[in-house]
Amino acid sequence: MRKKPEHEQILDRFAALAAIMAVASFDYGPRILVFCTLAAAVSMLTELICLYLRHERFGFRHLDAAVCGILIYMLMPPTVSVSLLILSCVFAIIIGRQVFGGRKQMLFPTAAVGYCFGLMQSGVQMRLFPLSKGILPLYFADSVEQGAGLSEKWNSSGHFPSDFMEWLTGPAGLPTGSVSVLLLLVIAAVLCFRRSASLSVLLPMLTVICGGNVMLHLFRAPLLVCTASMMTNQTLFSAVFLYADPMYAPKSLYGFLYGLLCGILVLIMTFFFAVTDAPVMISVLVAPLALYLRRPELFEQTKGGVCPDETEGDSVPAAELSAD
Repeated sequence: MRKKPEHEQILDRFAALAAIMAVASFDYGPRILVFCTLAAAVSMLTELICLYLRHERFGFRHLDAAVCGILIYMLMPPTVSVSLLILSCVFAIIIGRQVFGGRKQMLFPTAAVGYCFGLMQSGVQMRLFPLSKGILPLYFADSVEQGAGLSEKWNSSGHFPSDFMEWLTGPAGLPTGSVSVLLLLVIAAVLCFRRSASLSVLLPMLTVICGGNVMLHLFRAPLLVCTASMMTNQTLFSAVFLYADPMYAPKSLYGFLYGLLCGILVLIMTFFFAVTDAPVMISVLVAPLALYLRRPELFEQTKGGVCPDETEGDSVPAAELSAD
């Protein structure tokens, strides 16, 4: 099957994030749109500066930097400060993206690198969430009543709202992107159908996490446990936008094994060690493994006389590349 062009994947992911932004803005007001726009603009500007310094041409594929900026904010609490968001976006593009070769040689999930930077800079700010939904002020959002996130409560005491409507609309105390389990599942299905997310990674990863939690909770309230497992710890959001990103995800059997391993690691770190940021941090730690698992396919294509053209997602003859 022909690889889907990167510009179509970028548009699909942006459309999915736009739907999440709309729901988050309904919950917390225009601050969400303003901060998403700011994150996208800062990331895009940083990308353009890096391209200029590297003497590279700007292409449509580089708009992915704006998507990465939005993802960074979506992984954070809605009350995160402007300064921390800007620094995280700049760090993610320069260190997580450009240092390793830019868009053509993606090693780490850029958004995950930005999130980890923000966590190192202000762990307290990254773990405080509004206790209830409501319109947040554009500035000094930390003035609203905040507390420990729902992920921390779920990992430590197994507390999660049992109201079905809260599952559909998204409970408070979660990152900006964790808006509704129904919306995120629909987005995951659409992205997989459009080949803008890797089903071979996503399905085994979520199966291990949900099934493992159900067993560890002794099969009590399995529907609630599955919902809590996906909504807390950025699990479902990270699985869709970090692990299943076609730029990083291995394919076929390699992707299946990669998804299983990542699901097991996330389950261990969240259930036994109560690490609320485990899915994002693990995506950075296992990135070299994902790169290694992608290599066999590239070698097979090269042996067949065809090399992938990473600029458009199409294939060109290997002999033609060597002649250049």
